[in-house]
Amino acid sequence: MIRTRIPPIAADFRQAIYDGEVFIIPANAQTQGLAFALRTLVHSHYADAPNLDTAHAYYDPATLWQNLSAARQDVATQALARQMITPLISPLFNARNAFDLMRLRCSAHNGHLNPAAAQSYAAHRDTWFANPQAQINFWLPLTDVTPQQGFRFYRRYFSRAIDNNSDAFDYDDFAQNVGFQSKTRSPANAHPTNQAAISNDIGHSFSCNAGDLLIFSAAHLHQPEANATGRTRFSVDFRVIDSQDRANGLGAPNVDNASQGDASIDYLRL
Repeated sequence: MIRTRIPPIAADFRQAIYDGEVFIIPANAQTQGLAFALRTLVHSHYADAPNLDTAHAYYDPATLWQNLSAARQDVATQALARQMITPLISPLFNARNAFDLMRLRCSAHNGHLNPAAAQSYAAHRDTWFANPQAQINFWLPLTDVTPQQGFRFYRRYFSRAIDNNSDAFDYDDFAQNVGFQSKTRSPANAHPTNQAAISNDIGHSFSCNAGDLLIFSAAHLHQPEANATGRTRFSVDFRVIDSQDRANGLGAPNVDNASQGDASIDYLRL
């Protein structure tokens, strides 16, 4: 299911992702260094916890979120994002691309039991958030991740529609009134999810090491795992679009995305 050897030609690599292939590029000195730098930065906001895995044991949910929000502000700068992202995407792109800023994520132990977080654990495609079909997602864990801490792909649904409420999502309205990773509970239409049961596909989970780089199409139906491992998971992700591919109509098939607007209008140029 998940490949570790990438095609040597960048265009073939991108096309494989548009066709639904998922890749893990094993950690190297560069990605391990990035994971360490980000881990150190994030840990500075959780000084009471001896390590990030145990952050949930030292902070209540409100404080955990407050500290995470502060750490996100440190990560989400254009200069830092460009410095970090450019070397990581070199096997995939040339200079003709747009990217979204890095987003720091946290999956706390038993976080799925918080009713306010229910929407975050639902199955979804990132394209349902008005993202282009040519968007490619990069996901990098700051610590080692077990299958119970990450998320699962529903591979059979890559080319198969599922009932969803993406038609209620409008990017312009979302950007003005909600925003990603808001501290307050968002309205239901701000987080498009599946509206029918997932059938004949139990999903595919994965494990990876700190600094491994997971790469997949934004069109994949996927769902965060209910993390009850006793460990908090921190990761970063960002999204990239090859502008020429998009102009040429390349990208993953659109089987059920009815969202409105274009999130990429706020993307940055490398």
